Amino acid sequence: MMNTATKAYVLHSRPFKDTHLIVDLYTKNHGRMSVLARHAKGNNVKNNIWQPFILLELTWQGKGDLPSVTHAEAIDYSIQLQGTSLFCGFYLNELLQKLIPKAESCEVIWRLYSESLKVLMIPHLLEPGLRRFELGLLQALGLGINFHEDATGDRLVENHYYQYQSNRGWRLVTAKDNAFSGDLISRWHRCLLTHAWDPNWAEKIEQEAVDVWSQA
Repeated sequence: MMNTATKAYVLHSRPFKDTHLIVDLYTKNHGRMSVLARHAKGNNVKNNIWQPFILLELTWQGKGDLPSVTHAEAIDYSIQLQGTSLFCGFYLNELLQKLIPKAESCEVIWRLYSESLKVLMIPHLLEPGLRRFELGLLQALGLGINFHEDATGDRLVENHYYQYQSNRGWRLVTAKDNAFSGDLISRWHRCLLTHAWDPNWAEKIEQEAVDVWSQA
């Protein structure tokens, strides 16, 4: 039986029987999947590769939902997350597990995840890094926020005010309370394309969208 090879990151692992691990992966060529890593429990160097944020190159064999790993090696240890950065990295992994269907590869999401892990190592970019990942993930899934039109399809107007409604988009309102101007929404979009960020602008909006699709 032919071995299948890919690059991968560990999202989560759990013990199986005495010495094995069931490992949830996000792979470059096959999307999210689970594999059986035999004799992977223990403290030796070879077994320490089954940790999040280490780029792996591995092969597996077998059909069904749990193929067996036949070879695995770490090819990049450069992502070193600690403290708040580490918790942010776990949050990215949780989003992938909740929102990405199994066995669906996406080069855009793979690149987004890999680049976001690097951003999380820079303390002052944690907040924009998280928001950019959320937004990019939703857009890659076809569920992104429209920064140019409201829920009716009309263009956003700079001096008009809008509230964001999950599953619909921007709704034109007359009151400024708890609303965003069209100009602010436009500037928020430009900030997301760079690294300038005011966390008070949009975290609530994106989190609403993430919550909705994680429950879908």
